[in-house]
Amino acid sequence: MAASSVDSLYFDNAADSEEAARLFDETKGGVKGLVDSGITTVPKLFRLSPQTASQYGTTRSKSPCPFADLESRRAVVVEEIRRAAAELGMFQLVNHGVEVSVMEDMMAEARQFHEQPTELKQGYYSRDVTQKARFISGYGALRRSSFNWVDTLLMTPAPSDAQDHLPIICRDSATIFIGRIRELGETLSQLLSLALGLTPSTNEFISTNLTTANLNYYPPCPEPEVAIAANPHFDTSTFTILLQDQVGGLQVFHEGAADWVDVPSLHGALVVNIGNMLQVSKLIKGYLFLFCAL
Repeated sequence: MAASSVDSLYFDNAADSEEAARLFDETKGGVKGLVDSGITTVPKLFRLSPQTASQYGTTRSKSPCPFADLESRRAVVVEEIRRAAAELGMFQLVNHGVEVSVMEDMMAEARQFHEQPTELKQGYYSRDVTQKARFISGYGALRRSSFNWVDTLLMTPAPSDAQDHLPIICRDSATIFIGRIRELGETLSQLLSLALGLTPSTNEFISTNLTTANLNYYPPCPEPEVAIAANPHFDTSTFTILLQDQVGGLQVFHEGAADWVDVPSLHGALVVNIGNMLQVSKLIKGYLFLFCAL
């Protein structure tokens, strides 16, 4: 990591936010690199405005995050998904068929990628969207007022089972995990189609394709009250399947309660977030669902 780049960020000497972002990208170390350099305060590039930071207090809605059990009878699970999608836009999925060992291996190797020395992963650091596997920080932040406190390995899965373009340190687990998620995605597409009132005979079933697989890593933050892991946002996809670790921090905005709902990490569960592509359908009551990560 180039010390001059970190200094420019840390002491806020950059001419503007674009210059600060460029200097940060040049380090190719991500947020983890900043933490490893020994910073004790959050650089301006990552700091939330006082007004924004005040929105993320400790008071949260007591409304539970709904869940769907894929081992339930088809009619029951379709109704569980329909209700959860319409009311909150996010739900916990249990008995989904993805082995716990596969999820744990994926989580472990994702951590190994992000925690390896900077010089071993900086070759993947890029904002070139044509790259099939790239490591970046502050994903999506150029569209927002502050960078997210997160490092991300973005992967575009190959159409076949082989994923030779992925970093070797996490290739094995990612290849298996991507395969399982593809299978689960097809099942969820069918269930969501049924929840919409579509039938197989009409060929109206929602089609799905796994377009991206992101491995997010949230390094310890010296001032967690002034930074955020993921700014409030909508997913533009049909749906997203999330694997959480045991730390938690995921929240979704509940329109009815006008407050944020915690989405706890449940061992062996996956989280499904309904994206904008489905939220324009009759499954949804007419508003988009916002979520974030603290």
